[in-house]
Amino acid sequence: MTDNTTIVTWLVIIGVCSLMQTLLTLVLLGAAWKRWRRAEEAIEAFQRDQLAPALAKIDHIAAEVQEVIGRVRRVDDQVRGALAGASDVVSGLARQATHRVWPVLGVINGLRAAASSMFTRRTSQSRQPPPRPQTQQSTPRRDDRDDEARFVYEGGTRYAR
Repeated sequence: MTDNTTIVTWLVIIGVCSLMQTLLTLVLLGAAWKRWRRAEEAIEAFQRDQLAPALAKIDHIAAEVQEVIGRVRRVDDQVRGALAGASDVVSGLARQATHRVWPVLGVINGLRAAASSMFTRRTSQSRQPPPRPQTQQSTPRRDDRDDEARFVYEGGTRYAR
């Protein structure tokens, strides 16, 4: 038979190493758990001491901003209503002025035209038709060609004023 002491020795060594490895893993898990709890406490303290007051201030400011926006909207609605009312009044006045003033102006212009036609003397020249302009030359003059070239070069009718 063979001697099993070597195998037993190695099994004992492997068992002790496994036990030490398990104990070290449990110790590391305990340390990690302890660090985790400290980190949670630090986060909770930060939230309680730093973040909560800042959030409360931000909420208060946001509520005030919402209130101001509501006021501005109400004022905007009032201004729009006032402008619409004023626009209606002005357009009504314009309609009234148009219907009442234009006939008066038409009568005045008619009387002025009648008076000027009665009091102006007509001569024989004024009854003759105006002289007819002479016909244009068939070829454009040199100046006209220069003007046309400059007009086209400067953009044509697109930029003409």
